[in-house]
Amino acid sequence: MFDFTDRVVIVTGAAGNLGSAVARAFQAAGARLVLVDRAPDRLPKLFPELVGSEHHVLATSVDLTDEGAVQAVVDQTVARLGRIDVLVNARGRPRGGTPVHETPLATWEFLANLNVVRWSRSVAP
Repeated sequence: MFDFTDRVVIVTGAAGNLGSAVARAFQAAGARLVLVDRAPDRLPKLFPELVGSEHHVLATSVDLTDEGAVQAVVDQTVARLGRIDVLVNARGRPRGGTPVHETPLATWEFLANLNVVRWSRSVAP
């Protein structure tokens, strides 16, 4: 396993199956975690050992489609932990049903905003 001691890692969708597994792997590797989820109660139940920790952040009730909410997580992380070293966006959302070549531009824009753009704007220097 890699050593992430004192690295600051944000994991979105941290209460989901993939996100929680990723978060546990980074936790085992020594990372300082910023776990993000939309639900207000799931993260404290899944990660009770991190509640109230000065080295970790449980960011609950975060709507990743809201640019202000994403920026608030970034700002809180930098203020509290000093930086961001890794972002794992495990909260992507598919919108299947149509073939790729028939997918409307609005759907592509929604997915890009949810999965990439908001975070890249928020953490850019």
